[in-house]
Amino acid sequence: MIRNRQQGFTLIEMSVVVVIVAVLSAIVLPRLMVNKRGDDYRKSLQRIESVANAARDMAIRNGKTYELSFDSSSQTLTAGPVETEEQGTGSNTPTPNDDDQSAGESKSASLGADWSFVEMVNSTSQSNGSQLLIRFFADGSAEARDAKFESGDVEVHLTVNTLGVVKVKRGASESDTAQEWEAGDLEQRTN
Repeated sequence: MIRNRQQGFTLIEMSVVVVIVAVLSAIVLPRLMVNKRGDDYRKSLQRIESVANAARDMAIRNGKTYELSFDSSSQTLTAGPVETEEQGTGSNTPTPNDDDQSAGESKSASLGADWSFVEMVNSTSQSNGSQLLIRFFADGSAEARDAKFESGDVEVHLTVNTLGVVKVKRGASESDTAQEWEAGDLEQRTN
């Protein structure tokens, strides 16, 4: 007698495969999400540094004062020329350099919907919430500022020194960290 047996998988075999796929997915997917979030933060840090450095470079190249600003409504960091009386014209009439496209150039980058400018730390004028203003001058120097940004639980500091050197750092700024006393760590009395 010839038996006619059907080919296929049993319900138990299919269930085992589904359980294995579910376990692997539960392990791999959260790691992929964390990696993506980390990549997004790194890209945002690079954008912040890139726009700040572009402001300094454009100021030097065009011989004008450039300003770094943050638009909280669009989460956009922008470097553009400052059009004030300090520029030397004293009026809104066009100068020969106004026709030059490079003199009015600007650069901007979107940081993403979850980024916000929190405050200026260690500046002569403390601002917070809405106004980030860092000026870069034609000689390459800048206003020394430390701007604090946040995205979720991540804190990022954009630090610019008077020489115009830009540093972007994740975490607390250097000014927020404890400083060592002159006497050292052994004895620190406040009597």
